[in-house]
Parts: sequence; C-alpha cells; structure tokens
Amino acid sequence: MEGLIAATATPSIFIKCNSEGECVETKPQKASNYLNKAVKDGNVVSFEKGKKKSATTSEKHCVVEDGKCSIEEGDLVSGDMCVANESIYLVKDEGVCVKAEKYVERLQFVNDKIYRLMEDSVVQIFDGYYFVNGDNRVIGSVEEYAKADTVCYMCSVKGFCFAIEPDDGRYYKDYATEKDGKFKVITFFSDKKSKRDEGSSGYEAITEAGIYRLDDGSYAQCEVGINDEVVCEDIQKTGSQLTRDGEVIVCSKKDKKIECTQAVKGGYYYIDGVLLECDANEEGEALECKEIKKEGYFLADNANVLYKCDKKEEENVESSSFGLLGVNDINEEDITGYEVEEEETVVEEFRRENGEAEGNEEGTEEIENNDEGENNGENVEPENGPVEEIETPTEV
Repeated sequence: MEGLIAATATPSIFIKCNSEGECVETKPQKASNYLNKAVKDGNVVSFEKGKKKSATTSEKHCVVEDGKCSIEEGDLVSGDMCVANESIYLVKDEGVCVKAEKYVERLQFVNDKIYRLMEDSVVQIFDGYYFVNGDNRVIGSVEEYAKADTVCYMCSVKGFCFAIEPDDGRYYKDYATEKDGKFKVITFFSDKKSKRDEGSSGYEAITEAGIYRLDDGSYAQCEVGINDEVVCEDIQKTGSQLTRDGEVIVCSKKDKKIECTQAVKGGYYYIDGVLLECDANEEGEALECKEIKKEGYFLADNANVLYKCDKKEEENVESSSFGLLGVNDINEEDITGYEVEEEETVVEEFRRENGEAEGNEEGTEEIENNDEGENNGENVEPENGPVEEIETPTEV
C-alpha cells in the first residue's frame, strides 16, 4: 500500500490515525480536503462533491511569510490549498492564507463558499446558517453573538454562501453549533444593533424555552439547559402544538421523520391538554383560538383525531376533560396500552362512510350525526344519549 499521488480521480482508501498511532479506515466528507502524511513532505488529498471512493492530489508546497503563502513556480489563487511545515493551508485573496489547526475550528468565506478548517482538513460546508466572529472562528459562547463583528452566512444545498441581512423577529439555527442533534437558535433585534463603544451586532441567543419557527420554515423545540442556556432540537412529537409566537402547527410522522406545518384552517385543535376552537384571521395566514368547554365529540387536529369531551363537576368547579378516541396513521406501538371501546368503531365508520374528514374544505369541524341526517347542534351526542358526568378525566 502506497501513499496516493494522482492528478486524476483514483480509487483510494482513506485511513485516519490518532496521536497514539491507532489507525482505522473511515469515510471522507463530501467536498473535503486532507493533509496526506502517507507521502514524503505530504500532499493535499481532495474528495470531490459526491465522490467519496476516489480522490485526486495536489503537490503544491508553499512558503508562509507574514500570513501569506507563495510557491516557487507559478501563483496561488483564492481557493487553492498547499502544504507547509506539515500543515495544510487555505489560500484567500492576495495570497493571504489560513492554517488548519488541531484545536481551533474556523470558518473561512472564500469565493462565495465557506470552508471549515480544523485538524489537517479543509471541508466545504452546505445548506444552513453559520455564525462566525471577527476572527472567523465559530461562536464559542452565547455572549459572543452580540459582538459587533459577528456575521451570519447562509449556504444553499449547492454550497453557494452569502452574508445575510437579518430581519427582526426571525430565528436562525446556528448549524456550526450542532452536535448530537442539539443546536443553538439565534434571533435579531435591529434596535440593539450599534457601532457605539464596543458596538453590537443585534444578534442574541434565545433565552426562553418553547417551539420556534426558524427562518428556513422548519421548527425547533427548545429547552433551558446547563447554565440557563437554551438548547434546541428538531421537534420529536406529533400532534397540534403552539409556538412561542402563538402559531398553531400540526406535526405528523412521514417516512420515519416528523414534519410540521402551520395550521391556517379554522376548526378544533388539542394542544397541551386543552381543546381549542380556532378561526382564521382576515388574511387567512394565522389562527385565532380560544378554549372551549362543551360536551360531545370533536374532530380536531386537521381532521386526524376524534376527541370526546365530558363535563366534570367537582366542588361546583366546572372544567373539561378530553379522551383520545382514534388517530389516523397510528402504528401498533402507539395503540399498545389503550382500551378499545365502541366509540372507536364510530370513528372508523364515519371515515369510511363520509370519506371527507381529511379533505374537508373547512379544515376541522364537529362530526355530523349520521343517524338523523344532519346536526343542528354545536356537537354530537352518542346514540345512547347525552354524555354522563364523571368525577375525573378519563382517556379512552
């Protein structure tokens, strides 16, 4: 086995060794470049985007002086990489170059691309928002986001990147902080942006738990963690939920992945143990909701779930209790532990006979009484009469 030297794409094996000499074959990242120590004086091994089994090499060895790289013959251009002093360097404009260091992670904006430099590697990054400080390092603490020299870059799935002009009230996931599915979410306040004294970028890490709609249209569930810092992750549960800004969303599992969309059709929604009746605003872009306290059956959550509401009277205090009767697309694991009663048959029959629950133009509404032909009331009574009063909430 010999060290790779190849001007054209050549099948290769990528091996990574630690400081103790333990080596293992590993998969390179896409659009990545590494310092190859398997050849004398080293070279740069490059794996092109989408090609992880073949690589090319660059034999450019440079001299570094006053932060600039140069070679004996020819010129280095922005985006080139070269080897000097057993390290890999990324070349920027006018020969300025940056070293990939072992314990320092940097993000460098070069030719409308962003590269991550760390421990003998230069890797192009794609798709997301990335915050860096004035030294082009990833943000190390939540306090750094507010510093005047903090910049946020947005990159497309194809790797084209640019510095954004942030908007008030928007939330941005900092992809540079993502680790084990956890990340930080940043917001922007134009009235806090200032150049006076030390200045401020206007960026701040969020400080309260809850669900946030991110600038790319996705949603994040955030909780207060260690040192009162808020840590976020992708939403992990299905059903109707409410964001910090009062937006109603409905989340469902598709292809083992949870997807959430904003609810804009009026109807009933069951959120955090409360059944809400919602109407679309004049623009039809959001819902205005209020808690309801009625007896009967209610088709909610975009017509996906049937709920039963019973009146509870205890010490002259009236409240609502809700029982889950049926869920579309539920798997067997979700059903385990539930007591199946006659009401579940009612749900199934309604959906089979009417076939319109999920495609109803009004979104979610109360179920019609099939036995009488129409429902003149606000809700539906079961065939055996009104719902009986119970002392405690029950889940059916």
